[in-house]
Amino acid sequence: GFCCKHQMIAFFEGPRFSAFQFRDDKDHQMQEMIGEWRPKNKMKTTVIGLMVCLNIGVDPPDSKKHSPCAKLECWIDPFKLPAEISLENIGNQLKDQYELWQSHAKCRHSLDPTYEDTRKLCTQLRKGAKNERALLHYNGHGVPRPTPTGEVWVFNKEYTQYIPLSVIEIHSWLGSPCMYVFDCSNAAILLSFYETIVKSSGRFSTICLFACGANEFLPENSDLPADLFTSCLTTPIKTALHWACLRSYFTSLGTDKIDEIPGSVNERKTPLGELNWIFTSITDTIAWTSFPRDLFQGLFRQDLLVAALMRNFLLAQRIMSKHDCYPVSLPHLPATHQHPLWEVWDHEVERLLYQTKSYLEGRISVFEQSSFFRDQLTAFEVWLFSGKRTKRIPEQLPIVLQILLSQTLRIRALHLLARFLDMGRARVSQALSVQIFPYILRLLQSPIHEFKQVLIFIWGKIMIVDASCQVDLIKEQAHTYFIDYLQLNDAPEHTKATSLLVLALICDHHPNGQKECALTPLMSLCHTLMTSTNGLLRQWSALCFAKLVENNPETKALGLEKGVLTRLLSMLRDPVPEVRCSAIYALSLFVGSLETEQKLWADFEIGRAMLLLYGDGSALVRREVSVCFGMLLYHHKALFSKELSKLYKDARVSSIPNFSTPTTTTTSSANVPLNNNNNNKLQH
Repeated sequence: GFCCKHQMIAFFEGPRFSAFQFRDDKDHQMQEMIGEWRPKNKMKTTVIGLMVCLNIGVDPPDSKKHSPCAKLECWIDPFKLPAEISLENIGNQLKDQYELWQSHAKCRHSLDPTYEDTRKLCTQLRKGAKNERALLHYNGHGVPRPTPTGEVWVFNKEYTQYIPLSVIEIHSWLGSPCMYVFDCSNAAILLSFYETIVKSSGRFSTICLFACGANEFLPENSDLPADLFTSCLTTPIKTALHWACLRSYFTSLGTDKIDEIPGSVNERKTPLGELNWIFTSITDTIAWTSFPRDLFQGLFRQDLLVAALMRNFLLAQRIMSKHDCYPVSLPHLPATHQHPLWEVWDHEVERLLYQTKSYLEGRISVFEQSSFFRDQLTAFEVWLFSGKRTKRIPEQLPIVLQILLSQTLRIRALHLLARFLDMGRARVSQALSVQIFPYILRLLQSPIHEFKQVLIFIWGKIMIVDASCQVDLIKEQAHTYFIDYLQLNDAPEHTKATSLLVLALICDHHPNGQKECALTPLMSLCHTLMTSTNGLLRQWSALCFAKLVENNPETKALGLEKGVLTRLLSMLRDPVPEVRCSAIYALSLFVGSLETEQKLWADFEIGRAMLLLYGDGSALVRREVSVCFGMLLYHHKALFSKELSKLYKDARVSSIPNFSTPTTTTTSSANVPLNNNNNNKLQH
């Protein structure tokens, strides 16, 4: 509900809003929470530049390769074809691998680049990105390692010399915001130079991923790809399956059989797509439970491509740490390669490999669906039984977000999520921080009736904690979802009341929301529901109408024409005190706000009605009556001042004793009676 100029927030449990709490200046902590979950400076990576320095067939002077050693680049053997053709194929394959994660990004590559090629590539990237993020990927497997003075290597025009190129100079061409990926030995030796850049440009303006530490070399195991770091970042599922084949009893399967697994990573209903879906859920959960909230928001929620690469970076940390190589990032991330959820991931990978082996041997014809998401929902349900006694956040929360994408598990996930949100404001804030909001907003476009009731309940909880979501609902025209629900004849009344709550908050101090709602049948619905047999519906229909017309003379005049004012006056005799309070609040908005010919009539009727309620048994009603009287005095202060001055003057004159008349009895001035006529005037 709403009282005076303070918003009155209703905490509701089940079918009934059980209590009211005023949100005022003392409730500053709740005000600070509003909007904190929203990603700040949200952007997208629009251009990608690839510097592929391989110089196939020529080893750099500081890293002589032994035989056998790792040689695959982008899963291509560079020695099977002529060097120029292999280099072109590798560049195109790397381009395709990046575009899989950001299909709309423009990707350019520079193969065995010179100094001038690099400058041209970086300037073109910044020109194409404008104010958005640009990504630069550097593969330095065919050039010397980076130098302690912050230089990487490129070629001269004749490809007879290695030319040093400062990373500071590269950044001056590329600009910010940007992201760098360095896949070369001793990569983190460049970290200090980028830390200097970040201090002047902002924490998330420059993001860097380094394949290994300052004194580490890339793995040279012949069973692994030479660009293991790049493979983890751009083809994580294939890399994880390949690595699992090498370290488990599935070695007999052969890594070449991985490509025969049906489906693609973008199709969740296929075996590969399902595994990728599970991978996204697990890495998101690892990040959410391991990193501070601001770091999680900045790296995993601001930019889709950055979020994908950071999730894949966690896999790179895990796989490469087994080979004494520890990738480094900027901003710095805590180590996650020993997180217990990796054991769950290993189980899912081995499950798929086992089915693949059976499939290829002809023992099965169809892959069995994983029980991962059902198991996680069960774990979340178990937590809900014990979570009320602890402040610990359930680690399944990011996974529940992913489950909302599943049509088969969505309804169960929504019901469990509703139970979680019903545990209090802190739980709502936690759900919003994991970025569940876009998924819940998207569900309002679904016509499916089965989850409408629980979805409206969830939205009621969200709007109570953060009413700024009103802007998103209006932008997506999602307010019609709640209005349509009000028109259903068989809908539960308490859910209709929640819909009215959401609509009231959409209109609250939001002129655009009022404008859009005024174009719908909402006013007529509120007028009709004011006569409902359910007190909760009568209460919220009055409040919703009040927020629809607040500070809006046009809608007030329309409400007067429809007879809503008369209906509100009749609600003052309602047996439910919350209904009377809501009706008074709505009536007070009409005081002094109508046209001249209507103003005195409406204010007179409202004032006369308030006189009957000054002794109401409900303190909440008496408070609203006081506020309404105050508004009447404010809008008619000239009239009231004149009458009160006259009455006060008459009262003073009549209270003075007549000394010209002799008296035989001394009477206290406090006991001198007032003139009867003046006394009646004061009472009136």
